[in-house]
Amino acid sequence: MSKQNLKILDSHPIANIWPLLSDRELQDLVDDIQQNGLVHPVVLYEGKILDGRNRARACELAGVAIKTTKYRGDDPIGYAFSLNEKRRHLTTSQRAALAAEAKPMYEAEAKNKVKCEGGDCAEFA
Repeated sequence: MSKQNLKILDSHPIANIWPLLSDRELQDLVDDIQQNGLVHPVVLYEGKILDGRNRARACELAGVAIKTTKYRGDDPIGYAFSLNEKRRHLTTSQRAALAAEAKPMYEAEAKNKVKCEGGDCAEFA
């Protein structure tokens, strides 16, 4: 795990599927981080935030270093859905909209995996 300076990292397109916290919710998170520190590190994938955009924003506002860890796995989209599905109170229609937005990402990832398995790429991360 590493600590990033207070510069906000770019968000990965996968993370951008979900909305950011409201101003009030963000302030509650800032207050919590000021009192308790950052409990769960921000997860990076391909050098961008996969999970923790709100925590990173709150750390910046609280003046707290952003603790990060790298995603290690082979399904970053599934990972992000798993985490956010549990934390967010989404309606069925909101879940359907998120799934529709993620579909092209899954399709691109599948094409890349097939291409890489055929030996046409140097590395798949």
